[in-house]
Amino acid sequence: MKKEELYETLGNIDEKFINEAETIHMQKRKHVWMKLAAAAACLCIAVISCIGVSNLYKSENQADAGISIPAVEIPGTAGSAETDMIGLVVYNGNVYTQSESYYGSDALATDHLTGKYLGYATGSIDEFSTDENYEEEFASTIEGKVFEVKGYDADFRICIRNEIEDENGKKQLSIDYLEHLNGIKIKNGSELFEQRLHLSNRADAVKWQNHEDWDNAVGNLHNAQIDNKLWTEFINQINKGEFVDTRNSENDKSIYDTQKQSHLVLTMDDGTVIRLRLLEGGYVGYEPLGRYVVKIPGDVFNKVFNLCGGNK
Repeated sequence: MKKEELYETLGNIDEKFINEAETIHMQKRKHVWMKLAAAAACLCIAVISCIGVSNLYKSENQADAGISIPAVEIPGTAGSAETDMIGLVVYNGNVYTQSESYYGSDALATDHLTGKYLGYATGSIDEFSTDENYEEEFASTIEGKVFEVKGYDADFRICIRNEIEDENGKKQLSIDYLEHLNGIKIKNGSELFEQRLHLSNRADAVKWQNHEDWDNAVGNLHNAQIDNKLWTEFINQINKGEFVDTRNSENDKSIYDTQKQSHLVLTMDDGTVIRLRLLEGGYVGYEPLGRYVVKIPGDVFNKVFNLCGGNK
């Protein structure tokens, strides 16, 4: 089954977990089994929907007030085999879900961002956990020390740091980034791309992958031939753009219904990676945020889209 088909089967699932599930076996990590089943585990996240009409053609109410990204409610029903497979941690009463993982040399390149120690993620959540277990501070599916990430608000992003033995018995550094992007109201792209991710003028490298290769986990990343002027305008427009929910409640049409997509991988000046998805029609999304994307003007979007394999 291709990734896109799997997403449709599971519902509105964060694509990042499936990407990790396809490659994590090579890393031999302690919590590999959590990530391998994370895609299926997302079935266990019950979304509290407080959104009105959600579609590519946003209503006037959405335009005025922004959109509400539902809080995630961790089910308390015992006996769910996948409950403990989601990469998450509870911190300050909020659920942070896994957004990016770094291992080995990639983790070493980002370790300088490891900040203040916050506590220890217990790894206590499993298929027998109850509602009360999820209310405990630092309850998690990933065990390890929890830290702030330097340069980022801890209300948005934290990390879990571990040393994992590889297949040769050598310890390798592992850093999991987790983000709180649920139970919030958001209107403009700047609230995510600037206030949280600090995207402007910080991308050291931009690569793209066409949707077919992404869907089949082929790889094939290409350097994006985007000049500085166009890239700056693109970032300006996604900051100005307003968020919309791409799932149409009337016909259940979603962003996955179009094959005209492209995926951008941004390597930032601090060593972190940001993944964006471009969708035909002027829509740009942050991969961990799933179906919530911003709409930008077609002229700027199409230039970037065409340079990044969007029409292939």
